[in-house]
Amino acid sequence: MTHELRDLLARNGHLTMLSLDRYDTGELDASARRFVESHVETCDGCRARLRVVATHVPLVAPPRVVGRSTGSATIAYLAASAGVALAASAVLGLGSAMWPSPQAAREHAVEATHSASSYTSVAQEYSEAPELDVELAMRGDTLVVTPQGDGWLAVVAVRDEAQGDTDGDGESTVVAVLQPARATTEAVSIAIGRRISTQRVIALACPGPFTVELGEPLAAEPGCVAHERP
Repeated sequence: MTHELRDLLARNGHLTMLSLDRYDTGELDASARRFVESHVETCDGCRARLRVVATHVPLVAPPRVVGRSTGSATIAYLAASAGVALAASAVLGLGSAMWPSPQAAREHAVEATHSASSYTSVAQEYSEAPELDVELAMRGDTLVVTPQGDGWLAVVAVRDEAQGDTDGDGESTVVAVLQPARATTEAVSIAIGRRISTQRVIALACPGPFTVELGEPLAAEPGCVAHERP
């Protein structure tokens, strides 16, 4: 996944509201639009949020006055608006002597901006999703994998490959894909046959989309968690 596509996702693996808004207004390029559409097809939460973003609230029409024509109602609405504007002008005129200096106005604006930024930071911190994790348990010959949090899950069997004669280091190569990577929050049950029983079985959970390929080294990206079969 490119850096530009990764920026479309929040830390919990869902599309950000900014990404959904940019998709709705046509600001994303073709690659980003295809990524958003692919994610929305598999994520009920993001699909519901996209419907909310794409829903436009109609403008409120002037109040209809009972017993008058539409033209009369419009004139009455404009007259009331003009009255409010005149009253506001009168209040501003009476309070002009107490109007704050330009320096005080700038200080007040800076304080208001700081307060808004602090509130945004607190709201973002409060809305962050809990850390992603996964639990594994054997029930007879069946492995039960239970995701903890909202993300993508894959289960693979791996074989350790030695890379040197002196240091003993090695890498884990995928020899079987027992559960392809997909977005899920539900437990997955996998039958462990005789062929797989001698291999290491690992559940990999990530906050966003990823893939695991047969014969490729198993490498977890930052933010992912991996647990081996007990």
